[in-house]
Amino acid sequence: MLTLHRKNVLSAEFPHTPMTFIESCLSNSGLRLFSAYRVLEEAERTFDPLNPPYNQIKTARKMRREYREENLEDFISTITEDPARIEILRELQAARRVRKKADAKRNAERQLELDEKENILKAQAEGTMSECGCCFGDFPLNRMVHCDSEDVLHWFCRGCARQTAETEIGNSKYQLHCMSMDGCEAGFSKEQR
Repeated sequence: MLTLHRKNVLSAEFPHTPMTFIESCLSNSGLRLFSAYRVLEEAERTFDPLNPPYNQIKTARKMRREYREENLEDFISTITEDPARIEILRELQAARRVRKKADAKRNAERQLELDEKENILKAQAEGTMSECGCCFGDFPLNRMVHCDSEDVLHWFCRGCARQTAETEIGNSKYQLHCMSMDGCEAGFSKEQR
C-alpha cells in the first residue's frame, strides 16, 4: 500500500513522466520517495528530446488537490492513523524544498552569467577592455585589478590575482607583488585586494 502511495505522489509530481520510469526510479532508490524524486527531477530538468531517457506523456496527469503545495500541510494534519503515510508526505515536502533551493541557485548563477555577458558587451562598446598581464585574456577593466606602481599600472584579471594570492598564502607569504614580467616591484593597494 505504501509503495502505491509513493507512486501516486510521484506520478502527480511528474505528470509527463511515464509510470514505468517512475516505478524504475522508485525501485532503484530502495523505495525512498526523496531519492526517487531527486532522480526524476534531474531527468525532467535535463530532458533532451534528441536523446530522451523516456518518452514523455503527451497529456499531463492531473495533480490531486491534497498534493498541491498550498494544501499539503492541511492534508497531512488530517492523517492521524498512518504515520508511514505522513512520513512519505514529509519526504515530498523535503524534496520540494531541496528542488526549490537548487532552482534558485541555478537561476542566480544563470543571472550572473547573463550580467557578465552584458558587462563584457558594454565594455567592448565603450572600449574599456584590457589584456591581463598574466594570462593575456581580454577582460573589462571593472573585472581587473592593477598594481600600485607610480610609473605604469599593470592590469590583471581577478582569476590570476586570486590564484597568485592563494599561492603566496600557501607559501606563508603575506605581501602580494605585481605579477608583471617587466620586473615591477609594486604591490597592490587595499582597494585592489
